[in-house]
Amino acid sequence: MNIVLEKKYKYYNYKFFAKWARLYDYEKYITFPLKQKAARFLDLKSPKKILDVATGTGAQAYEIAKLGHNVVGIDLSPEMLEQTKKKISSNLKLRFQQADGTNLPFKDNSFDASTISLGLHDTPYEIELLVLKEMKRATKKGGSILIVDYNEPKKLGI
Repeated sequence: MNIVLEKKYKYYNYKFFAKWARLYDYEKYITFPLKQKAARFLDLKSPKKILDVATGTGAQAYEIAKLGHNVVGIDLSPEMLEQTKKKISSNLKLRFQQADGTNLPFKDNSFDASTISLGLHDTPYEIELLVLKEMKRATKKGGSILIVDYNEPKKLGI
């Protein structure tokens, strides 16, 4: 990754989201039905091991865990991850950790499915490509990758 791109990427994730983390869950009033629908769209028999990349405040991961899956949500922003504590419940298999989607700390083929919800649309193309390649690597062969976003997909060749 080039230096300028890396600086923009880190600024966006560390500075921008640090400012908005406490207010970010208010978007749920708009996107909550979408996150519920996306969780059901995976249509996997539980329990499966699911990775939620760029989890933010954990709304998508929470909806998937409510369906009986074992979910790991990752995000770069410590402030966003602080907000996930509101979603942790003893009866859900749900955990969160700080990690970079461009360099996932998981072995190949670790998850039955991977998701990313509204985490790519403002991301530079080079970063998108790295994140999607990492999601593909961490997802089992024949597993599902669910991308929820509002930009039209580009032909990425991964």
